[in-house]
Parts: sequence; structure tokens; C-alpha cells
Amino acid sequence: MILDKVQLTKFRNFESVQFSPSPSLSIITGKNGSGKSSLLEALHYLGYGRSFRTSKHQSVIKHDNDAFTIFASCQNDDGKQFKIGLSRGNSEQFKCSVNGEHFKRLSDLVSLLPIQLFTPQSTDLVIGSPSERRRFCDWGLFHVEQSYSELIKNYGKVLKHRNALLKDYNGQSAQNDTGYWDQQIIVLGERI
Repeated sequence: MILDKVQLTKFRNFESVQFSPSPSLSIITGKNGSGKSSLLEALHYLGYGRSFRTSKHQSVIKHDNDAFTIFASCQNDDGKQFKIGLSRGNSEQFKCSVNGEHFKRLSDLVSLLPIQLFTPQSTDLVIGSPSERRRFCDWGLFHVEQSYSELIKNYGKVLKHRNALLKDYNGQSAQNDTGYWDQQIIVLGERI
């Protein structure tokens, strides 16, 4: 996905700003407090439907305003154009649309704009648990293969059921009863 243009209104310290990144590489520079991180945060909102800096979306609305909006135009590898819009107000309500079609769930946006974020707080990827690294990689793979997310979810459910069954046996042989779950783990693991 190539990002052609981003427009922010009433977002953090921006009244209104438009940014047209390069199709290959953009370097964002500026003084402290000039809005570099805010621009990245806005892109993160389009890709995840939430901020990477705060859990309270009200705090990203420019002071003394009721809502922020983010618009982006982008195109996929086939050249198909997408117009993405997201607006959030002081309430929990939000509006998001793609090519003028309104969506009721923010999760409908995540498949469109593949975003991976590295920040100074991303050290968990290096020193954290393997599950943190897996979660990060899973997110990237989801954007390459849309069905991957569903496979991972199903694999987790099957693994949870099988492990609960093994725990119930408390060290005794459970080979006959876990056969179904073991087979499901094999099938899903192979597909993953």
C-alpha cells in the first residue's frame, strides 16, 4: 500500500496539516514539539484505530475542540485508489469510512493500511517474552495473508482446549482423549 496524502484536522497540536509522503522513503525532521510523533500517531490511528501513545483518544483532540479527523488517500499494489477517513469526538463515538462507505467497526480499517511501529518503548521485542515477538510478527503476517489472523486465533483456541484437557488429567495418560485436539494443532500449525 502506498500512502499518497494524509490530512489531519484538530489532531494534537495541528489545526490543519497536509502531508504527501514519498512513495519510497520519507524522512520527518523538526524541532522538539513540532509534531513529528503526532504525524506518526495519526498514521497509527489509521492502521490500528487507536493511538500508540495513549489509551484516551480525547487527549489527542486539539485543545478546545470537539473532534479530530484524519483523511488519507492511498493505493494498493494494483493501483486501486482508497480514500480513508477517521473521526473521533469526545464521546466513544467514531466515524470511519473507506471510499465513502461507512464502517461500524474500527477493525475494518486494519486490513487496509499495514503499519508496524518501532519506538524507544519497543525494547520488549528484543528483551521481552517470545509471545511479544510472536504478536508483533503475527501482525505483520496478517497484512501479507489476511486469513493468517483467523488461523492464529483458531490455533490459540485449539491449543487452549488441549492444554486444559491435559491439565485435567493431572499427569495421567490422556493420549486417547487429546487425539482430536492434537490433530487440529497439526493441521492448523501446518497451515500457519
